[in-house]
Amino acid sequence: LDYPDDFKVTGSAPMSGPYSISEKMKEFTLSDEPYGTVAYLAWLTLGYQAAYPETVGMLGLDELFKPEYLSDINEFKNEEIDLWELNDRVTNTLVSTVGTVTPKDMLLPDVLNSLLTDPTHPLNVALEDNDTYDWAPEAPTRLYYCQGDEQVTFENATLAETVMVANGAADLEAVQRDSPSFPLSHGGCVTPATQALIVFFGSLQNILSTNSEVNADPNVKIQYYDGQLLLKIPFERKGTMNTVSIFNQSGQKVFERNIDKGVTIEDVNWLSSGMYIVTLKDNESLYQNAKLVKY
Repeated sequence: LDYPDDFKVTGSAPMSGPYSISEKMKEFTLSDEPYGTVAYLAWLTLGYQAAYPETVGMLGLDELFKPEYLSDINEFKNEEIDLWELNDRVTNTLVSTVGTVTPKDMLLPDVLNSLLTDPTHPLNVALEDNDTYDWAPEAPTRLYYCQGDEQVTFENATLAETVMVANGAADLEAVQRDSPSFPLSHGGCVTPATQALIVFFGSLQNILSTNSEVNADPNVKIQYYDGQLLLKIPFERKGTMNTVSIFNQSGQKVFERNIDKGVTIEDVNWLSSGMYIVTLKDNESLYQNAKLVKY
């Protein structure tokens, strides 16, 4: 859905996303390497059966998965067990039957072969339909990832960066948040990725106003002392509709009202401790701002 007139995206910072479902994620999960969250394969299949009833939905689970996994998958489908119980069960079955935790060994041989070789198979068509990287974001974008991610391969982010930049994305970067000497798992990547996101979003904030610049008037005074905000606006100023606004550190407007020229005293004892920005504007411009620190 597209709502360009309703929502403006200032910035985007997805984390460890599976942007390349049909390529990187398929290669990652259907390889010979162990993959700990094998239940994702069943979960994805059930989701696609619901989303694509006329294609994937026409395939029975017994046409896709080996018999020894069907009972557990059906219990999950019927909400009798959760995803992690399903993961424990299919993991135990894989270890006891093939000796390794590889999702591909849950699938019937002809289904696995089709997934690897036939782009027209209903599951492959659905996978490709859910790829999300072949476009160009207009807003500043950071794709945070960790190379040690055992659930979503980091190659999703690096491929998305390459394709999106080639498509014309002006301000996009894939950003690694771990190091070769200290790789981080999918869960371990959450904290450093979130920390980077906060800094990135902070760099995009304009906590004063949507107006372009402050046309500072040296004759206008904003002073704060002991819970009282003193505002002095000369009577000879030309502008009308003078407005005082207070913004918190997150860029949220916490107070605003129209005031007259002359001296105005606002009681702001109700403000929580922290730093704020006070602005004064009229019908023509933003003409004064000041920092307010409430202890």
